[in-house]
Amino acid sequence: MKILIQIILVITILMIVSCGNDNPTNPDNKNGSYLFRILQFGRYGFINESGKLIINPQFESCGEFYDDEDFAFHNILNPAHDITYINQNGIYGYIDNKGIVKIQPQFTSANPFYNGYASVAIGDNQNIDKKYGLIDKSGSYLINPQYEDVGIYTDGLLSVQVGEKWGFVDKNNQIIINPQFDDALPFTNGLAGVYDKAQDKFGFIDKTGKLVINYQFDDIIPFVNELACIEMNGKWGFINKSGSMVIQPQYEEESFFINGLCCVSFNGKYGFINSQGSYVINPIYDNAGYFNENLAPVKQNDKWGYIDKTGKVIINFQFNDAHSFVNGLAHITMNFGSDYKYGYINKSGIYVWQPTN
Repeated sequence: MKILIQIILVITILMIVSCGNDNPTNPDNKNGSYLFRILQFGRYGFINESGKLIINPQFESCGEFYDDEDFAFHNILNPAHDITYINQNGIYGYIDNKGIVKIQPQFTSANPFYNGYASVAIGDNQNIDKKYGLIDKSGSYLINPQYEDVGIYTDGLLSVQVGEKWGFVDKNNQIIINPQFDDALPFTNGLAGVYDKAQDKFGFIDKTGKLVINYQFDDIIPFVNELACIEMNGKWGFINKSGSMVIQPQYEEESFFINGLCCVSFNGKYGFINSQGSYVINPIYDNAGYFNENLAPVKQNDKWGYIDKTGKVIINFQFNDAHSFVNGLAHITMNFGSDYKYGYINKSGIYVWQPTN
């Protein structure tokens, strides 16, 4: 994209962000409380846990101050709850949880902050010159945009793509593991999944780059709580850090353990197992999410509701889609004819934000 066009877009976005309406932020969020993204009139804004509008809807798209699947990797990723990205006219910047622009829009793509850093890109989205780097919360580059792609900074290392190969650098951009892999996942629990195209298999390396679990898996999910979900011959199971099979591949979808339980799919139905592979809640549901705050979303007869860890229905089946609870609220979807709307409920099943779009 030409420099002049970039400058014009940035100026336009700054005007929209700072002057898009008479009251883009709400002074009631003085303490910077936990915020939840809402969609209203085709624009995104944010509410607090009581349903009060804190940042008025004004963004074409934006990140969240939480992600309802981040909690699975929370201790690994340390996701930031005080800053998130915004997008206006295809240029990204960052706001804090009071709606104040902290990093001016300037990037062609942006990602959430994990472990204090976020990967961003500059260059035209349609151009081969698009490059990725790493910034801190002040917007300063730790790693200037120079890579074809990057992963998530975890365990002190960042996966980076150089040409067709992936390796790892530290936050000072010192190469720790030379680019040699055809794909690479972030380090979690001291190990990173890597892919070998010639074998069409995944294995795991340690932080020296040594292959410690051989290439043998068709697909993998990073280690969470000392277990990694792996796929072999179309079925998913779990291994430990030594590579030993803890739960034999038998499930139809990838998953991970959260709060001691794992949502699994077996013969087209969903249930929950413990870390020994024993069913705690039998697979009787058409779909299911993850337990958090002692509740999990489950689907039955084309509607979603919530159960506790005994399988008791706590919130009746009534939603067209439902997500796990985070900080007392759950994001749900309702279908009004062909019109999908999105809202939030509390753990009593009461709306704190009526479905909107």
